[in-house]
Order: sequence, then structure tokens, then C-alpha cells
Amino acid sequence: MKKIRFALFAFILLGAASCGIKNHNRAKLVPVNADDTRIYGDIGGPALQLANKYEDDKTGKTQERIGAIRDKFFPK
Repeated sequence: MKKIRFALFAFILLGAASCGIKNHNRAKLVPVNADDTRIYGDIGGPALQLANKYEDDKTGKTQERIGAIRDKFFPK
């Protein structure tokens, strides 16, 4: 019974001691390319992918390929 009490006391003590860890290791990390508009675009602006315009596929093979990939990943 004394071993159980000691183990419980040690567990509570370690748990209480770990509560103060949140205040440590708060380093400010800055990305290397934080100001690169080619990577991140304009903050608050439209997504860069929306600017890409592709011509329509007249043969329909692209849509068939997309459908095959979707069926492979998301079977019905």
C-alpha cells in the first residue's frame, strides 16, 4: 500500500511540475523566405493559382484521365 501511495504521490508531483513547461521554448521562428512574393504571394491577396488559365481540351482525354484518377482514389 505504501508503494502505491508513493507512486501516486510521485505521479502527482511530476504532473504538477510539468505544468510550467509551457513558458519555456518560445523561440520566435522566422521562415527563410518570409518576404518572397513568388512563394507566398501577396498577403491578403488572391491565390496565385487562380491566375493560371488553361485552354480547353478538345479531345476530352484530359477529363477521362481525371475521371480515372478520381475513380482510383475514391472508388464508389
